Amino acid sequence: MSKRSTIRRSADVRRPWALWVLTALAVVSVAAVSIDLATSDGGLATSRRLFPSFDADGVESIRWTEGDDELIVEREGDHFMIVAPRRGRARDAAIEAFLGAVEMVEPMRRMKDGGPERLRSVEIRSGNERLNFEVRSGDDGWLSYGGSQYRIPSYLARELDVDAEDLRARRPFAALGEADSTGFAIGGASESTIVEGPPWQVLHDAPKGRLFADPDAVATVARLLRGVSYSSFSADVDPDAPTTFYIRARVLGQWRELVGVGDCAGGYLVSSDVGTGCVERRLIDSVLELGERAGRLLDRHLVVPGRHGKVDGVRIVRGSGELVLRSGAGWTAEGKTLDPQQVLAWLRRLDDLIVGEPVPVPENLGAASAVVELELASAERFVLEFYDLGGRAFVRRAQEPALWPVSPEIETVVRPDVGAFSGMELIPYSSAELTRAVLRRDGAVVDEVVRGELLGDWTTPRPGQRVRPDAVRALVRAVGYMQGESYLGSSELAGERSELELIFTDSLAGTARAIKAQLVLSNDECVVSVVPSKDRYALGASDCQALLAAWTMAK
Repeated sequence: MSKRSTIRRSADVRRPWALWVLTALAVVSVAAVSIDLATSDGGLATSRRLFPSFDADGVESIRWTEGDDELIVEREGDHFMIVAPRRGRARDAAIEAFLGAVEMVEPMRRMKDGGPERLRSVEIRSGNERLNFEVRSGDDGWLSYGGSQYRIPSYLARELDVDAEDLRARRPFAALGEADSTGFAIGGASESTIVEGPPWQVLHDAPKGRLFADPDAVATVARLLRGVSYSSFSADVDPDAPTTFYIRARVLGQWRELVGVGDCAGGYLVSSDVGTGCVERRLIDSVLELGERAGRLLDRHLVVPGRHGKVDGVRIVRGSGELVLRSGAGWTAEGKTLDPQQVLAWLRRLDDLIVGEPVPVPENLGAASAVVELELASAERFVLEFYDLGGRAFVRRAQEPALWPVSPEIETVVRPDVGAFSGMELIPYSSAELTRAVLRRDGAVVDEVVRGELLGDWTTPRPGQRVRPDAVRALVRAVGYMQGESYLGSSELAGERSELELIFTDSLAGTARAIKAQLVLSNDECVVSVVPSKDRYALGASDCQALLAAWTMAK
């Protein structure tokens, strides 16, 4: 056996023992690093939180001290309040950031020396337990704890090393942007207003009671209050000092209050749980104006789809008539399919009926002349009762202690007539198919035009007359797929009338065929009926003028 092969065999025998030694050394070194947070020569620490048992939910107070300067916050209910150097509410986000930094802080290095000469002391109290450390922020973060100094990430050091201005809340009504409010109280020099909801109602003086508040106006109040912010803070004022105004908002069952206690440079001196200081006049004046003129907060509408909730059903009762509309796959009434656009248009017309100021409900009110009941998607019912008093029409909304005057349009809006919800198309033919138009009064022809082979080639068979091109073009545009603006019920047209005979030629049927459409048009009003129906529809002014205008003139 050669010497080379003997050496190779000896190495093969020794190799397992050598591998065991190396493995043991690796385990010992890892254990040594795991036991210590950082090497004594400033090496990198392992990933390990410095305060692993810290419980942020149990924190009762936090104190920062540096020399004679002291900042103290204490928990009061769900919030932290600054109690020194000047009382005020702490920003929830700032406190959460601080507590989160305490939970997450991980040393980067343990330092022997070379740290800042002066660190800021922090004491966190949770029951009988105390957590004490010192911190300094800057280009580099430093933290001293348990007799050791550590380098920490600078962004965490900034969250830990805060002052009163970092913590102090400046917007007393900031929570209005985080949760729904359920009430407002606004008091000025002369009057006060209380609003509660939803559904929003104003506590009104005359008529006395709760009247519906305009949700948009209430939203404006909330928006204005969210924007109120302190520009500066000052020493607390005498608690017995007279107040010039107050504004309260109830959020999550708790009232937040802002009280005016004087004037300051460019604004109002106010006091709240945020503190005492100066706020801008503009937003406060806008809120006070709404409060002193409660009428501006009143809802002057009856119902808008989406305002009180989606409308799923309507019941109209007037006299001996009753009509029930149901929403499902589509709107229906009396077994007929309705035009959803006409239902929406009807709701909008109903919404705009109020035309004046509210008056108290008289003791001898009597029976309602009409009732409209709206069924909402939430299964709630919203009832509107209409009354005739002294020759005027009024409405009462859902048992409000007030009657609202409504416009005479109620006669055409609140009517149990299914025709009001049908389609408004009067002529189902295009203007390109119109070939002849004849206008008669008292049976006699007063005007007539006939189309030639070309669309714009119009003539008249009336001797001594020629066509007025502009008038005929307006006629053609008006009658093509003509639609009424609103349904006015079924009855004979009153007053002087004109009869309009329109001939359309259907060129898509195998052979051209003539289709006659006859309209009866009021000469005094833009109201039309399509023969033989007596349903009356209001026309737009331009359509009415085009039908009644002279289409021809003397040569």
